[in-house]
Amino acid sequence: MNKNSHHSLNFAVSMTLFTVFALFLTLVLLTGASSFKSVSEGTEERYTERTPLLYVSQRIRSADRAGMIKITEIDNIPALLMLSEPYGDGIVSGEIQIYIYYHDGFLKEFYAFDGEAPRLEIGQAIFPADSAEFELITSSLIKITINGKSIFVNLMSESTTRSAPPQTEVLA
Repeated sequence: MNKNSHHSLNFAVSMTLFTVFALFLTLVLLTGASSFKSVSEGTEERYTERTPLLYVSQRIRSADRAGMIKITEIDNIPALLMLSEPYGDGIVSGEIQIYIYYHDGFLKEFYAFDGEAPRLEIGQAIFPADSAEFELITSSLIKITINGKSIFVNLMSESTTRSAPPQTEVLA
């Protein structure tokens, strides 16, 4: 065998191995990209479903004192009303009411000072949403439904058993 044919054979084997390696690497990258895309989409979907529910439940828990959380309506739209403690330093004082409601494709929050009438259009948009409903199931249990997903929040201030921890249940 002459030197040229030996080098040609080595070159052909090397190129074949390189091509197989390149094809295998491309296959692995495509599979990894596809897996990443599906995981990323699932994570985004869970985030958009759960975050508004968890935000509202935490707002409720932060205001959970006797008689401070009510379900009301603003211009025939269901709203969650959280009354705050009075504020002020003696010179300027009053009470803040926080409304959470659905309007124009968003879950919104409106801060009303000293009994000011809430205005739907100027509330702060906090999450995009398709729908939102608030329902008082019992005096100590609120059902929140946003985009068809529901969560139950137990009001400790209204509960008859004070020893139980606050509970939240997310429904599918």
